[in-house]
Amino acid sequence: MIRAFRWITTLLVAGLAALFIKQNMPTFSMEVPFHYDLYIRQKMMWYSSIGDIVLISLLIGVVAGLFVGIKLYWGKRREVNELKRKMTEEEKVPQQVSSEAGGTG
Repeated sequence: MIRAFRWITTLLVAGLAALFIKQNMPTFSMEVPFHYDLYIRQKMMWYSSIGDIVLISLLIGVVAGLFVGIKLYWGKRREVNELKRKMTEEEKVPQQVSSEAGGTG
């Protein structure tokens, strides 16, 4: 039951996204002028479609998100490995102390 609901919801969201893209296709294909001036050379000017800009922004966002996610993952992984190392060291220390205490009696 839950799987069917999940599939229906996924298809509904994908359908709405496809409908949004289809309805706004003229807007996405519209050419927009861009320019910038670094005051070093002459002004740079080019034309690009809004769809291209949206895709470039999406790719930059995905790359930035992956970078941040991987950075957090590796940080936590390093922290877990350090905690495991400390736990194994703490387990070894009492064993050594108990064997030394038994030998002195």
